[in-house]
Amino acid sequence: MDIDNGDIINFLEMIYPENESILIGCRSESCSSYECCEYDIIVLGLKSKENNNKNRIKKTIFHKIGNKTLEILFLNQEGFFQSKEVNYLNYMNLSNFVFKSNLENYFEKRKHYNQKNFNILTKRRSLQFALVCTKINKQIIEHTFDNNLSTFYIKMMSFNVLEILIQLFSGENPKPSHLKYQMNAIRENNHKIKESVDIISEYLELERSNISTITRSEKSLIFLLNLNKCNQQEIDLFLTKLNYFKKKTMYVDANLLIHSFIKKQHFDRDFIKNYSKLLSFILDIQIKDKTILLKEFEILFNINKNFIKNNY
Repeated sequence: MDIDNGDIINFLEMIYPENESILIGCRSESCSSYECCEYDIIVLGLKSKENNNKNRIKKTIFHKIGNKTLEILFLNQEGFFQSKEVNYLNYMNLSNFVFKSNLENYFEKRKHYNQKNFNILTKRRSLQFALVCTKINKQIIEHTFDNNLSTFYIKMMSFNVLEILIQLFSGENPKPSHLKYQMNAIRENNHKIKESVDIISEYLELERSNISTITRSEKSLIFLLNLNKCNQQEIDLFLTKLNYFKKKTMYVDANLLIHSFIKKQHFDRDFIKNYSKLLSFILDIQIKDKTILLKEFEILFNINKNFIKNNY
């Protein structure tokens, strides 16, 4: 157990004395975390009032301990096994010495489930991507797809393929603050997919990442989020990370973080259409000819198809 987490453990013991807690995400792993990274914590309900409320199987709470930001996902036992957010592959115990109950079996059981099904879920995601890509490609050909949305979807679908690549060839979940590191790692460790990663980087226009584009994206995103009434604590955490990357001149990291944040919002088509101009500023979207868009959709589809067939 990391002695630096002692203050977190004491805090959890005070706030959730009857519950078990684990640390997941980059802070629980051997990889280097950035100063801006939050501490992702799962608290599993046992005898708490929240556990008696069947309609509330989860809630997210933010806390500050010194310079540490805790993002606590509280789940009752039912929610723990049902939630897709509980996709950790490793964890660190945040209970003092030993678990107070037999809940360690629950954490281990979920970890082994996630590890066992990781490749299956990744390939399922790949198949879902192929279906969406085929549908949009058909709509573009038949002139039934809004051209204003095409470039946005190319960006987000390119980002989706990048995440699928990371899952397939690193055996890890994509980490929003570490996507550049993960992308470079699979590019360097597997020469067979280097070309695919380079193509995706080109479609995401990562070479355009600089202080000007990131600052413009940030201003546009703040305006959009105020319109959409997003969780202010989530926004604050995101901006803390973004400003950290700007300060460290890590502009590609900032760009990928923005893409990840937009993806997480799950904007529907009407919202995307109504705020397409703002989204273009946020993602630094360039206008593309229909022929180019169709070609890029086809290439993304073929890259993904090769993943499914294990051609690499």
